[in-house]
Amino acid sequence: MASLLTPEQALVALAAQFTKKWSETVCACVREECTPFAVSLRPGVRSGGALEHLFGASWAEEWQTWRAGWERFAAPGAEVRFGPLSVVGVEYQVPTQLMVQPHDVEPLLRRFSVHTDCPPFTDAVGLARAILEVGGILTPRTLRLASTLHQANRVALLGAVRWLREHPDLSGYSLRQLPIPGIHTKWIEDHGHILAEVAGRDVRAEVRRRPAVVHLTYLDPEYLARGESVPRDPHWRRHDSWTAGDTHDLAYRPDVVVVVENRDSRLFFPAYAGAVAVEGSGDAASSLLREIPWLTGAQVVYWGDLDAAGLEILDSLRADLGTRDIPVVSLLMDEAALAKYEHLGTMLDRHGHRITVHRRELPHLTATERAAYDSVVAVGQATVRRIEQEKIPEPEVIAALTAVLPGG
Repeated sequence: MASLLTPEQALVALAAQFTKKWSETVCACVREECTPFAVSLRPGVRSGGALEHLFGASWAEEWQTWRAGWERFAAPGAEVRFGPLSVVGVEYQVPTQLMVQPHDVEPLLRRFSVHTDCPPFTDAVGLARAILEVGGILTPRTLRLASTLHQANRVALLGAVRWLREHPDLSGYSLRQLPIPGIHTKWIEDHGHILAEVAGRDVRAEVRRRPAVVHLTYLDPEYLARGESVPRDPHWRRHDSWTAGDTHDLAYRPDVVVVVENRDSRLFFPAYAGAVAVEGSGDAASSLLREIPWLTGAQVVYWGDLDAAGLEILDSLRADLGTRDIPVVSLLMDEAALAKYEHLGTMLDRHGHRITVHRRELPHLTATERAAYDSVVAVGQATVRRIEQEKIPEPEVIAALTAVLPGG
């Protein structure tokens, strides 16, 4: 499309280029392959006829105004290149390109109050050089990922990359046991995806795996009565745990496994025949439960907070357990439950901040579950973002559980 860019428009176009290509440009510059940014000032305008087509009868006035604007433009670091253009049979030397070296872009944009969301160029160059110095992989993508970290985490990332270069074998450590100096034991859990790309190694796949441990509570009334008998059964226990790889069995093989997310909901779940309540561990629920042999043959029920995260976990759990042909039904996580318990909901997180949500595609939800999801993630329209599961009265939980089970 033909146009004549004013200095103001050219600077906005420069800012857009810089925002899109800053990481590629930084990588090129640290490898001494730097090239200037170039903005075309009259794209598609190759003759006077194009001017008349662009502006109509007022083309001569627009043409003179545009030329005058560029004649007045001057700024350190900005080079305006000229080229020939024939207008009404007369050849003029007119502005063709605005050329700016990468290190001059930010000062130039600041001078004219044009904003970008890019990290400071000199900081990005310093980070790119530091990645190379510790033996990391420098690409536009790894630089963008590393730039999302605040300064302390950047230092931790560089230290971890350097340490990994000196330690090729991690098989004797768990993720929490890695003795990387200056790094919190949970740092890799939070930033492992960035470390994997910058180091070229996914340490999460190299370390020894921690066996899955499931915490559960027995719910069967007949079994629970044994704990109240006199003398009390010395092997009786209300709460239990199961570790992948161990050979012990549960006190009874459950017919119903209720997966909950909050510890109080597991510890104080009401009695229910043939059932156990399992603590799901949030996003880890799928990986945690896939190793449990006694899920086979049981009816798995998922009950989490009625919010975006809870419904996303439900979707993930269905996808994962579906590979073992284990169906999952939800408990109090649909449109009807949202309407019934909306008065117990909140728009704020535990810090008093408004809950932020980002819609995801969840192909494994039912229509009523998806309607609830659409409501809690609605942009600017939601009346509630979260209903915490432990707030729902116990008798109503049992009534809802009975209703979702076969024969209920």
